Amino acid sequence: MKKKILFVNDEMVVGGVSKVLNNLLRHMDREKYEMHLLVLHKHGEMLKDIPEDIKVIEGTSFFDVCDIPVKDCIKSGKFLKKLFFFLSLKTGLIEHRIRHERKKMQLIDYDAEIAFKEGICSVFTACGNTPRKVNWIHADYKVKNYAENYVWAMKKFLKRFDAHVAVSNVAANSFKEIFELPEVKTIHNLMQVNQIIERSNEQFERRHKEFTFVCVGRLHPQKSYDRLLNAVASLNAEGFKFHVDVLGDGPDKELLFKQKEDLNIHNVHFLGNQANPYPFIKHSDALLLTSIYEGLPTVVFEALILHTPVLTTKVAGVDEQLDFGGGMIVENTPEGIVEGMKIFLEDNSILTKYQEDLKCYTYDNRKILDRINDLLN
Repeated sequence: MKKKILFVNDEMVVGGVSKVLNNLLRHMDREKYEMHLLVLHKHGEMLKDIPEDIKVIEGTSFFDVCDIPVKDCIKSGKFLKKLFFFLSLKTGLIEHRIRHERKKMQLIDYDAEIAFKEGICSVFTACGNTPRKVNWIHADYKVKNYAENYVWAMKKFLKRFDAHVAVSNVAANSFKEIFELPEVKTIHNLMQVNQIIERSNEQFERRHKEFTFVCVGRLHPQKSYDRLLNAVASLNAEGFKFHVDVLGDGPDKELLFKQKEDLNIHNVHFLGNQANPYPFIKHSDALLLTSIYEGLPTVVFEALILHTPVLTTKVAGVDEQLDFGGGMIVENTPEGIVEGMKIFLEDNSILTKYQEDLKCYTYDNRKILDRINDLLN
């Protein structure tokens, strides 16, 4: 008989976790598993990319604020609801409420339940009666601890899981240490390799003659595009000729547009969300990642699959992704970003070396799938 698996995520907005989740759902063996996806606060552009055969369950109204920042809750008149939600988490009283909400959702009996994003998804899964529970970690908790205000409660809930999985060694070690867990496994993300390559071949005309960096990610403080703009301003003052195409949208949009205007920058182009980012990556000279923190940046794998060299700040996972070459890791500072960009712009041999590294690069999902199957058995 097929095993019944419930995946739990908080939302499906454009971002790495939603993309990784959809990739995993596509790869799972339909002969072995019947899969359902519970989205606690059912919204986000990535809902449309969930495989059609996956049953999607909507959370109750209690979870409407679970992924919404406090400032947005204030604007929408949901501050008191957010405050109640936060205090329930902080005090550990949320367990009783979640058990009540689970009954309202009329969830069937599953063989395994996967909290696919650590945090409220972990708490939700911990408060259920599913016999096998797996917790997935996508962030480096030593850099950004999303549970810093309720660590003691989180430690209690995490003890109920049968396995914890992180997307990189750094993320695994950080989570293990902070929450005092005996073991956290590392399993890299599955990638839609053939689809990425196929979509990158869609007709596309390169936008610029000069050296072009491409950035892909939400306009969010995590991605640190303010540091990017300052770096570009510095390099422009030195006379370098280049462009940066930024693909993505998000809460920092207005601030970044104003900063760009204040710095009189004309070679950074905010292009918004792109339904198909892969031609941009393929036809750029290098992918640029300026994030303050990550768990394992999916976009780096996408660039490597398309044989585009990478310049990235030192965040969790990139040491594992670039252990063969193919790109440069710089210090996670404003100065590091400037120096890295300058090296790419000044030294053609560096770019040539990375392009040679990438000629033999392949991505193999088979071992990853084997490890995921082991988790569920």
